[in-house]
Amino acid sequence: MSERPYDIIVFGATGFTGKFVVEELSQLSLKSKFTWAIAGRSEEGLNKIADFVRVSTQKTAMDHSTEHTPHVIIANVNDSSSLEEMCSRGKVLIDCVGPFRKFGEQVVKACIAKKCDYVDITGEPEYVERMMALHHEDAKRNGVTIVHACGFDSIPADLGVLFTKQELDKREIIPSSVEMYFRLYPGPSGAAAHYATYESLVYGISSVQSLRELRKQMKRPRVPVVGPKLRFSSRPRYDSRVNAWTFPFFFADPSIVRATQQITILEEDVGQTPPVQFSAYIVIDLFCLHYVILLYLLLMVLGFLANYEWGRNLLLAHPKLFTYGAFSHEGPTVKQIEEAKFSSTFYAKGYSKSQHADIEVDQLKYKQPDVELTTRVQGGEPGYHATPICVVQSALVLLESKEKGIIPSGVLTPAAAFAKTNLIEKLNQRGVEFLVYNP
Repeated sequence: MSERPYDIIVFGATGFTGKFVVEELSQLSLKSKFTWAIAGRSEEGLNKIADFVRVSTQKTAMDHSTEHTPHVIIANVNDSSSLEEMCSRGKVLIDCVGPFRKFGEQVVKACIAKKCDYVDITGEPEYVERMMALHHEDAKRNGVTIVHACGFDSIPADLGVLFTKQELDKREIIPSSVEMYFRLYPGPSGAAAHYATYESLVYGISSVQSLRELRKQMKRPRVPVVGPKLRFSSRPRYDSRVNAWTFPFFFADPSIVRATQQITILEEDVGQTPPVQFSAYIVIDLFCLHYVILLYLLLMVLGFLANYEWGRNLLLAHPKLFTYGAFSHEGPTVKQIEEAKFSSTFYAKGYSKSQHADIEVDQLKYKQPDVELTTRVQGGEPGYHATPICVVQSALVLLESKEKGIIPSGVLTPAAAFAKTNLIEKLNQRGVEFLVYNP
């Protein structure tokens, strides 16, 4: 693909999240040598973004003689020829056009047809697993790597589990289970999210049944249980480890991590440690118990209405009403983004190899794990600070590492794609940190 003019193309650059991705990429373009372009259906909107990048980079560029303005490509999800033309001009595409359930597959097919590698920011499990079922073999045949969920959904969780398993392996520990506890730290200005995230959530909830049916058809292997089966609480509960109330994590992370563990079993070239049991929770501070009740009621309402077309229309017409003002078409303010932070803490259990060298793995279910390890992934505001960092670094690592033969082809999850790369190191350098808490 050396003859292609652009190393990276950002598709959906005029969208709410797309603009943050462009900003992250533009700042990195001042220090790294790569060619890039922005793409979408509105030439006027793209030109405004390009002009903004030119002005902002000129203020910070050390070399003012170098042109840092991205080129503009016109492409529309409803025009397959324009998508293929776009993909033929780039080596890696960053897809920011959602909901992916509606607009993603066309782009994936164009990338596979034109042999352009791909990352996206989707948080829609049904879409991800459907792409795996429909296009994995075609992508492998064409030598194309499609990596879904490279934003906050689900880089911190998926690579967090990978990082934890690697740390266990360094200590000669057989992994048994990993539990993730996600915590959002809003600043004084509060927290908010954009309508596009809410729209994806509504469609994600509405596709739960079709996801179940898809999984039955795919007949993926069960993740083997090492040690006692991990207990999962499907209801709010108080957890002394985090000194707070917890709630089952209802976004994409559990599905993505589960898919990674299954890929680990099926694919020999993903460079993973053995599969592990996984569960995830959202942490809500003890003094915010009323938020637990509100969240529980909200999910009950969403779970009912999202199953009907009239209900989805109602939910999508009134995002503020149904989320107590958390989601809106305006999205968060710059100050809210700057003030917020997140952390995902991983509590892992396993078996020391020295103590269990003579015991078969399937016999460990009769013994309690004798080793624990705690790790953490932490960073800035998840949706519009951490997401651009995660997806841009994923694209750059894919660009740099694919030709080295350490990233497999196919439709993959982040940890399955990047297990042998230095992506975790790159994320650390950009402020999405991976830490061991009790070495």
